[in-house]
Amino acid sequence: MLRHIERSRTDALLEADLEESRLPEVTVSEDPLADLTHREGIEALRRAVQALPRRYREVVVLCDLEEVDYAAAAEALGCPIGTVRSRLHRARGLLLEKLNQEKQKRAAMTLLKPARCEI
Repeated sequence: MLRHIERSRTDALLEADLEESRLPEVTVSEDPLADLTHREGIEALRRAVQALPRRYREVVVLCDLEEVDYAAAAEALGCPIGTVRSRLHRARGLLLEKLNQEKQKRAAMTLLKPARCEI
């Protein structure tokens, strides 16, 4: 019975005619901690963008996330290009502040040690 299974494995047809674009991409991570850290970073960025005031959030979404150029963003928002640039500069500064605060909070949490209870 085992020999039959071993033989049938080698007789399996490979579909070499499939184009690479039709094959699903499989991602294998060798570092689950890095993946978790990356996902946490993305989630922190998402929260920080959502916490921005509307005028800053709009330019970040248009210019940084949607990759719309400054002229098109200015037209969509009904403001001059200079305003888009200054809002984007201020928004990026605010994002950096928020992300640094989040990073400091996480670092402080890792410094906390569990309390020991003696009976």
